[in-house]
Amino acid sequence: LHNRADEAILKSYTPERKVVTQALRDLSVDNFHRGLLIPEAMGLPPNVPEIISQGLQSQPASLLPDTAKKSLLETALGLGRSLNPMMMMAKGSSSSSSSSSSS
Repeated sequence: LHNRADEAILKSYTPERKVVTQALRDLSVDNFHRGLLIPEAMGLPPNVPEIISQGLQSQPASLLPDTAKKSLLETALGLGRSLNPMMMMAKGSSSSSSSSSSS
């Protein structure tokens, strides 16, 4: 700082940044865990994002332009969204049939 600022400013920098860094870390971890809930909310098995990611990174998909990869990802997620109501109906009918058979 070319002797223009007091040394106290430098000493306060690390503690101030540590608080911000910890808050950002906590937010990132929270976002990661919330992101893991997305497949379930769509009615998909939790490993679907990993399968899609591996597919997009494998040959020949990895050779595609990013716009094509994005389109494939949107198509895969759209398929998941379109299947979700059917999966929910299947779950509902199986739980209602099991509850009616136990009556």
